[in-house]
Order: sequence, then structure tokens, then C-alpha cells
Amino acid sequence: MAQEVLKNLIDSQVRKITIESIQKAVSEQFGLRLAEIKLKNNSRVIVFPRQIAMYLAKHLTDASLPEIGRQFAANTTPRSCTQSTRSTPSAKRQGFKQGAE
Repeated sequence: MAQEVLKNLIDSQVRKITIESIQKAVSEQFGLRLAEIKLKNNSRVIVFPRQIAMYLAKHLTDASLPEIGRQFAANTTPRSCTQSTRSTPSAKRQGFKQGAE
């Protein structure tokens, strides 16, 4: 019985990071609606947060790149997002870090 109680307690404390949870967090951080981050919109206001979310999805989930791309319905591949996020000027990344605080 103790094992059953502890198992339920431990399972409830472990959070699995999902693509959807990343999308929600990034959307909130940038003041977007969840649907906006999934749109095929090339507006700079949408593109940068979407790239951040795709980068996080690649590194924090076990999802394949094609699956990540399907979740965003984006016209940019997750691979290019992860590359462009790494090459983003540090000032822009710094702005994201400050917004996250």
C-alpha cells in the first residue's frame, strides 16, 4: 500500500515537458495567443517567438524534427529555427532573457 501511495505522489510531481506546454509558455512570454504561434505568419512579432519555441521543443522534448514542425504548422523547419536561434544577435537574446525574469 505504501508503494502505491508513493508511486502516485512521485508521478504527480514529475512534469513532462511537451511541445504544447512550450508553445503556451512562449506565447504568454511574448504576449501572443497560442493560435498565433502556430500560424504560417512571417511577421517578425510571430517568427522570433516561434523560433524560440521550436528551439526549446527540440532541446527539451523527445519529439522528432518533423513532429515539431507539424505541431507548429510553420513554413520554417525546426532545424533552421534552431540554427537561426543560435546565430541571433546577443542583444535580441538578452531582451528575451530580461522578459523572462
